[in-house]
Parts: sequence; structure tokens; C-alpha cells
Amino acid sequence: MVCCKCKSDKALIKYAGYSRMNVRIEGECLKLETVYVPRMYCKTCKRTFAVLKDDEIKNTSYCESFKKEVVNQYRSRADTVEKICMKYQIAITTMYKWVHQMEKEEKSS
Repeated sequence: MVCCKCKSDKALIKYAGYSRMNVRIEGECLKLETVYVPRMYCKTCKRTFAVLKDDEIKNTSYCESFKKEVVNQYRSRADTVEKICMKYQIAITTMYKWVHQMEKEEKSS
């Protein structure tokens, strides 16, 4: 593991952690789960950072696979925007934000 700020791999120590709620999708069901996020302290740059799993996104309760599923549903045009948002229990503005974020990511890659 390396520090995400200074890229040092020498002096990392476990600092603390916190619990947060994550929303995942399993089949047709939404799953709300509590996950523990460990934090690390870098002795080199004297900063702390959270260690997130690959699918988790910083500062949000929604995992990447959940966001992709919602955007794919939107792009398929199988349901109306309102039905998609009701199904996944999200705001319409949230869904459009995700759509624009993914379009931006696809253009840049």
C-alpha cells in the first residue's frame, strides 16, 4: 500500500476508521449495508487518507456498480426517468448527474 498523497510506501500506520452506509444492487433488490472504512496515517507527508475498496467511491453511499446499473437502465430507454428513479430510490437530479459524469469519463478515455 502507498500513500495516495505523496506515494510513499515506507511509513504508513493504521490511524483510525469509520463506518458508513453503502447502497448496492443485488439482482433486482437494493441492499443497504454498513461498511468499515479504515484510515491510514503517512509519517512522510503527515496526512491521513481512507482506504476504499475498488467499488467504493469517496464521499458517497453509492458504489460504482450501482451507479452503472442506473445509467444503463436510463440508456436502454426501457423505463421512464421517473420509474427508474422510483425503482432505485434516487432523485432525478442524482441520476442525471451520474449520466453526465459517465459521459464525461467516456469522452476522456
